[in-house]
Amino acid sequence: MPTRDGELRDLVLALNELFVRLDDGFGALGRFAADASHELRTPLAVIATELEVSLRHPRSAAEWEKVARNGLEELQRLSAVVEGLLSLARAGADAPASRARVRLVECVDAVVAQLTESAEKVGVSLSGPAKDSEDRVDGNAVMLEAAIRNLAENAVRATPRGGQVELGLELRGSELVVTVDDDGPGLGADPESLFVPFHRGARGNGAGLGLAIARRVATAHGGRLEPTSSPLGGARFELALPRVP
Repeated sequence: MPTRDGELRDLVLALNELFVRLDDGFGALGRFAADASHELRTPLAVIATELEVSLRHPRSAAEWEKVARNGLEELQRLSAVVEGLLSLARAGADAPASRARVRLVECVDAVVAQLTESAEKVGVSLSGPAKDSEDRVDGNAVMLEAAIRNLAENAVRATPRGGQVELGLELRGSELVVTVDDDGPGLGADPESLFVPFHRGARGNGAGLGLAIARRVATAHGGRLEPTSSPLGGARFELALPRVP
């Protein structure tokens, strides 16, 4: 067997690098598990505390209705976190299970139709692509639509009342690029932190999973998701995917 010092040194360095990567991976997994546990426990603790306090004394029907409404809000929050975790796991797969040639403009139009009413309720104007497109990508339409919806929902949450969110679709060389612009507070000092699961900042009060899911969907489709400044004055997210002929 070769026993030269150089070969042994290379082996030791390779093993050390492997152990560092494993340690980083286990550390990230532990932090994710702790964050997920906190996000799941918090709404349950709120519900339990409110019920315990309410049961100590007689309550009127109106008071019980308030307790029920608060509990329902917390359960909806819990449901959103669980659904987000499931979506994050699905998006982390190496490749979408069911692929087809997808007209990306149809996904964008569907998201605009789904979210226009809810955006109007919070005073935000939501608009979609100004023109049709026959350009297609190879992928899973359900996953792609979910990724675009997450980007749009994130933009609406970050936009103040009276603001606007615009979804666009551009052909740039060999890529189709979905753009989501808003005139909210912008990206902040560390845009990449927005893609960390459960991260929350100035861009809203969601579960903190939408952008992480969207980036994983982009990666699973051989694409990318990048944050940048928007011409509207806020943030822009660009979902770039390989165009198929």
